[in-house]
Amino acid sequence: MAPNNRSAPLIYLFEDNEPDALLVRMALDRQLTSFELQAATEGEEAIRLIDGVDKDLESAPPSIVLLDLNLPRKSGEDILKRLRASRRCSGVPVVVISSSESPLERARIHELGATAYFQKSSDLAEFLQIGLLVQRLLTNQPISGA
Repeated sequence: MAPNNRSAPLIYLFEDNEPDALLVRMALDRQLTSFELQAATEGEEAIRLIDGVDKDLESAPPSIVLLDLNLPRKSGEDILKRLRASRRCSGVPVVVISSSESPLERARIHELGATAYFQKSSDLAEFLQIGLLVQRLLTNQPISGA
């Protein structure tokens, strides 16, 4: 990771499950040459990060947000709503990360403005595909099946 490198994308990771967060970091390390990562493990902390970007015009908005739906204190849906209502983060791509296979959940998060849905997998190779998804979104490449 390359902190304070303005050319490196800033990625927000909102995930409370430490093993999943480590796998996401591993996937990003494998796919991206440099990035800055800011993480929050609960929803209120995530909301404070977004609020901070809106209040401090000197702070950069994230390049992408990776959002687990099941966070303590505020849900992923609440965070997604806050992102889409944000003055400076409303257009940031958001990848919802969930273990759910529910088509209703996918439809709901897309209605709320998620860019993509990534289903967590117990298969390491499949889970690490999130790095490729992030890379595609950061470089404006088409995404399929997300």
